[in-house]
Amino acid sequence: QNAMQIIHERLLTEAKRQLIYTQLSSKEICYKLGFKDPGYFSRFFSRHTGITPGKYKKQVREQGAL
Repeated sequence: QNAMQIIHERLLTEAKRQLIYTQLSSKEICYKLGFKDPGYFSRFFSRHTGITPGKYKKQVREQGAL
């Protein structure tokens, strides 16, 4: 892995953690992680996970409720 891949992996891990364990919106998480544009954050997250931040949050919460 190169440095950029490690940084992206860490950002994704933190974004997922924030989405699961906080009540923050995707927009708030975006700014908290240093992204300047919520649209870019959403595309970044989707490109690496295959799902939008909102759908990820909903999916994880539905699985936890089962």
